[in-house]
Amino acid sequence: MSFKKSALIGAALLILNSSADAAAVAGQDDWQDLQETNLSEENPVEVHGKIKFARNILHAPQNYPAPFGETKNSAEIYLNANFFLARDFYLKSRLQGERIWAKSSTDSKLKFKQLYLEKNFGVVQVRGGKIPVFDALNLTSGGVVIDSEIIGGQIKIPVGTWKILATGGVIDNDDYSLTRTTTIFDTDSKFFALQANGDFNKNISAAVGVFNIHNNANGLTLPSGAAYSPGGKGFFESGTEKNNTVFSAGLDYKFSEKFALGGIYSVGSAKITQQAQNNARENPSEDNGFSIQFTYGQPQIKKKNNFSAWLAYRKLGRTGTYNPAFKGVGFGEQGLEIGARYNVFENVSLETIYFNGKKISKLAPPAPDADKPKIHKFYFSVNYEF
Repeated sequence: MSFKKSALIGAALLILNSSADAAAVAGQDDWQDLQETNLSEENPVEVHGKIKFARNILHAPQNYPAPFGETKNSAEIYLNANFFLARDFYLKSRLQGERIWAKSSTDSKLKFKQLYLEKNFGVVQVRGGKIPVFDALNLTSGGVVIDSEIIGGQIKIPVGTWKILATGGVIDNDDYSLTRTTTIFDTDSKFFALQANGDFNKNISAAVGVFNIHNNANGLTLPSGAAYSPGGKGFFESGTEKNNTVFSAGLDYKFSEKFALGGIYSVGSAKITQQAQNNARENPSEDNGFSIQFTYGQPQIKKKNNFSAWLAYRKLGRTGTYNPAFKGVGFGEQGLEIGARYNVFENVSLETIYFNGKKISKLAPPAPDADKPKIHKFYFSVNYEF
């Protein structure tokens, strides 16, 4: 039996033969678990942290754009510190550091990924500063469009069973440096979003959203570099396009407290020119993205023997997404993803992901034989959370 078939069968058995509490977000890159707090006058400070060691083994064609097509090792530290300032008024922060080792380079970063004030006015929540932005957080396939930070503000208002979020600011462009191909963002691009998330009963959850990125200075900048340049009119339909607006909609159905099936679809307004399709070998279907995911269990911090797993097929078109959340499929790729997470001890977990897919578009010249190259990825991490 081939390795690929063995991996698929093994992951399916894991999904069908373990226990956990409830279906929820799984297989994504953002550390969402620690956003909720129990701050009060009696408990004015909360500090949580995570140390992660990870290895990304990526098997891609030799001419896949560096530094994306290579194996990487990383050591990361997250430190969340949240403070009670007054009644319904908080200061929240995340300090994040990482060191990445790869064949082509070694990179280190240490920065405040998040630093913002949060104020509740009754049921209305207002945030300002360097805030996290995530699409469809209530869905198992959330994170198709964006998982990042912006410098700006956000307001969240409950309306019946829905939560309405309005967000605006400037993208922190450094957050996109680890995607596996070029992005459409330039420094200081403006970002605006309007989202609605709703949990209608124990079984059904839904989310819709519209996300706009605007770069007044240079327009959208995909692709970059001589090898990808289509020349003439440019990559986008207008040649000087400054906006890309992504629409998304998703739905989850929970069969039980353990099993859920969810899907989300997104489509961008920026259209790829015929010239770019011909000269740069671009696929017009880069304007959409989707994820269909079968999830077992819910990742939980500090719960020994907690197990979760997922089986998904994802596509992340480069104008149909912004900065997606997943550690398996990459930006501009599509394919099958299988993953599992297990808490060995109360605060030590293991996570593994296998991705088998391909690039949506062909590699640009001078790679005449690179017809939507196949990509295999193995991801493994050890996480200590406190």
